[in-house]
Amino acid sequence: RRSGPLRRHPLDTRPTKGRAVRGDGEQDEAVVEEARAAAAVGQGPDADVVSRLVGRFAAEIAAAPEPLGTDPYSRQVVLSRPDVEVMIARWRPGARCAPHDHGGSRGFVTPVEGDFAERRFIWRDGDLVVSGTVDRPVSRPFGIGRRVIHDMEAGDGGVTLHVYAPRPERMSVFDLDRRDVLDAVGNVGAWIPDGDTVDRVPFAAARSGSDAVSSVGSPAVVWIGY
Repeated sequence: RRSGPLRRHPLDTRPTKGRAVRGDGEQDEAVVEEARAAAAVGQGPDADVVSRLVGRFAAEIAAAPEPLGTDPYSRQVVLSRPDVEVMIARWRPGARCAPHDHGGSRGFVTPVEGDFAERRFIWRDGDLVVSGTVDRPVSRPFGIGRRVIHDMEAGDGGVTLHVYAPRPERMSVFDLDRRDVLDAVGNVGAWIPDGDTVDRVPFAAARSGSDAVSSVGSPAVVWIGY
């Protein structure tokens, strides 16, 4: 892990004295649309779009709350409409979220503060296994395809900016210890809740009813019978 202050986006325009940095409504909508278009194809946008998007949500990023309890991150939705969702997460130092998909939505994630490690998963012989680990440094957006199953780990903590298109209405969260799939609906995070508060399906049952097609380098989403 890196000691000392967290690295931040190099073009970070966040206010230092509580004053929001915002363009006019037309400029705000333009950068949201560019971000939505990149998310819709599962790609990270270019540096200019990332910088303007960080500026657009500067006040919200600065005000992102700390995670509650043992949650790996806090989840603050700052824009929600049917075609796009923008979410800000503040991470606990050293925390790792649970493996999860995004309910068939595509998107991208940008580390705004701190550096992260991402693992991607594939199905192999009825188990969900790690297919690769990639470092995700600050300010470098990375795409999320609709078939991706992944998790993320924060080193010294940090903040990430997430854009999904369309807005996910539910997602699957994977409990590697119990070998279950959790059907998470609504504004929920990628962690295993205490108790049996959500529906669970064993890996074997989920895979047998899956419509997903797994291929090398393209991890498959598990589709539970909704």
